[in-house]
Amino acid sequence: MARPRSFNEQEVLDQAVNIFWRKGFADTSIGDLEEALGMGRQSIYNTFGDKRALFVRALQQYYERGSAFISATFSGQRRGLDSIYSYFDAVITRQTDSDERRGCFLVKCLVDHGTSDSEVTSRCKSNESLLVTVFKKALGEALEDQTVPGTIDVEATAMMLSTQTYGLSVMARSGASKKVLKESTYALLKQLVK
Repeated sequence: MARPRSFNEQEVLDQAVNIFWRKGFADTSIGDLEEALGMGRQSIYNTFGDKRALFVRALQQYYERGSAFISATFSGQRRGLDSIYSYFDAVITRQTDSDERRGCFLVKCLVDHGTSDSEVTSRCKSNESLLVTVFKKALGEALEDQTVPGTIDVEATAMMLSTQTYGLSVMARSGASKKVLKESTYALLKQLVK
């Protein structure tokens, strides 16, 4: 009879995210994973498959939580430009309030893998698509509220704001201060105001 699992899979995936985030996929060994996860090699293989399969599962869990964060940030009481400011404030806080400045795991994976890994690219593109969608909705509300010019290109502006989000991750990882990230983001957002 098989023994029941004695670990929480979501917690193990969180630990996998942490080690892959710190070291990158290529530099993370199975030994690193054994130590970080508190699991033996065979248990890792039996539960998740190989290192890459574990990486993809960890990336998927991170993506799902990030998507929930994005959706929650934009589904509050704020709308239009207020919701965009609120989102960027939350992102900057998340990326700067830790001693270990890691930026965004999806962005790190995109930088590390480029378009060479279709599963990684797919998760990153899904995240970008979600960001563009919520930014387009908020910009549409701003148009209704007449807080942005009627001539604004909503699609291009939503893509620009998505790009700003990714850029913040890289800058946070490089040690940029919360103040600098806010000032640069607010300077960009002020360009949208009517």
